[in-house]
Parts: sequence; structure tokens; C-alpha cells
Amino acid sequence: MDALINALKELNLYTSAKSGPFEAVDTGNNIRLVWRAHGFPIWTSMTPRADLHYIASELDALGGGQHSVVIITTWMHFATFPLATLYQKRLAGIHRAVLALLQRAPQTLVLIKSAKTGHKDIFKDIFGSDWLSWQLDCALRMMFKELPVVIIDVW
Repeated sequence: MDALINALKELNLYTSAKSGPFEAVDTGNNIRLVWRAHGFPIWTSMTPRADLHYIASELDALGGGQHSVVIITTWMHFATFPLATLYQKRLAGIHRAVLALLQRAPQTLVLIKSAKTGHKDIFKDIFGSDWLSWQLDCALRMMFKELPVVIIDVW
């Protein structure tokens, strides 16, 4: 991740190369960047279960504030599950956690990446469909429409 931004220096946390967490800092600009894989479902092999944290749990642990930016993307690994089951339940948990974060730290900027189509790999040919991706995207937008979050529209 630090190759994208020259000032970032990656910290070696000795974590899984598949799930992280990964952390980089830019002390000159007072930036700390943390990335981690979400909890199940996930299609990454050989990932220690202890390294997988649910998005809502991570949000509950954040202090937030005017210098905090949270970016969430959720839909891809749910594309093989029926909309009315796991995905909506997970979105509801994330919604609750975002609401709590914004109540304790209203200046936190929350960005949510929408679902997208156009995958040109085996995933789309075997598992995915534009129709299901569109349904997941609609559910995501409906869940967060009342909250002061930014939807990054990549549809």
C-alpha cells in the first residue's frame, strides 16, 4: 500500500499477507492508514480466523473524530448469497455501528463504496451476476440513505 503514496512507510506487523491488518504512517503529514480484511464470508484461502474481524466490530472500536476517515466496502463477498439473508443482516449491523460512530464522533467522514459490475474474471462467469450485484447495491443504498455518509458510486 505504501508504494502508492511515497510518504507512507509501512509498519511490519507480521500479519497474514491475505488479511492483514496492514498499517502505514506518514509522520510528516500526520496520517495513519490501516487496512484489514473483513470477517466471513471471505474468499481468501489460508487466512487465520483470528485475523478476520467484522466491520461493525471494527467500527465499534473506533474513536472517530474530525481527522478520521472510514471507508467501507461490503458487497463483493456476498454476491453468492441470497439478498434476504446474510447480506441484509450484515448491512443492518454495519448501519448500527456507523450510526453509533457518528453519534459519538459526528465529524467522522464515512465513505461507503457501492457495488459494481464489469468484472472480467472467472468470478463473474461462475458466481456473480450483474442482476444480483445491482440488488446488493440497491440494498446498500437503502440501508444508508438516512445517514450522513458518502456513497462512492462506482456502478
